[in-house]
Amino acid sequence: MMDLIRFNMSFLPVEVYVCFNKKGYKRFCKKKKYKDDGTYIDKHAMTKVCTEEGKDPVIAMCFDIKQLKKIDKCVAAGLVAHESMHTIAFICEFIGQDNRKDNEWESYLLQQMVVDVLQFVYGEEK
Repeated sequence: MMDLIRFNMSFLPVEVYVCFNKKGYKRFCKKKKYKDDGTYIDKHAMTKVCTEEGKDPVIAMCFDIKQLKKIDKCVAAGLVAHESMHTIAFICEFIGQDNRKDNEWESYLLQQMVVDVLQFVYGEEK
């Protein structure tokens, strides 16, 4: 099973990865040359923003896939949306969209992020 995926967000100056277990998170840290500070998911999910002077930021949304599969799918969808919103908020701040009036693109991005993660998590059940 794959434990690390990258969202296709080539239209934004931010890379976003999704890690599905601790091994995937460690692979992310190694791939992006980010020092693993030892923190990882305490329950089901977390979002890490990695910034380094002179480089575009990289975001890791981390989910414990085993735990996601154990909880109600509606609760899992809410959890994925929650972490995705943290990611979108950081992206907006980074690109200078702090005072947003039209957030339609954010809504579409949130929707796609939730769909992509849940298709990965539950795709094997088809």
